[in-house]
Amino acid sequence: MEPNIQRSEKLNRWYEEKLHLHRNEEGLFVEELFEMQSEDKPRMLSFQVQKLAPLMNNLAESGVKIVDHIDETPRGKYAWFFDPEGNKVEIWEPWDDSQSLVNIPEPD
Repeated sequence: MEPNIQRSEKLNRWYEEKLHLHRNEEGLFVEELFEMQSEDKPRMLSFQVQKLAPLMNNLAESGVKIVDHIDETPRGKYAWFFDPEGNKVEIWEPWDDSQSLVNIPEPD
């Protein structure tokens, strides 16, 4: 088994490649909005995105294991995939800005 540092670096590169997340000198910024951890279930990462379907298609085409459906709820659309270590990751697209947890500017 690889040492934790090597596994961590590999996983960081995977997230950079697949989700275009980039670290700065301080590292990645993660904010926990809700504490939903229990002893039998690990924490789950959740990312808010602007266009869920194209992202999920890109992940599937690049060989990422995805949950093959999108849930539509009053808050927005939800989908899930698994990172290389088997962690379940949630992707969420709000229906409109009133449902957003963060204010994301439109890309130029």
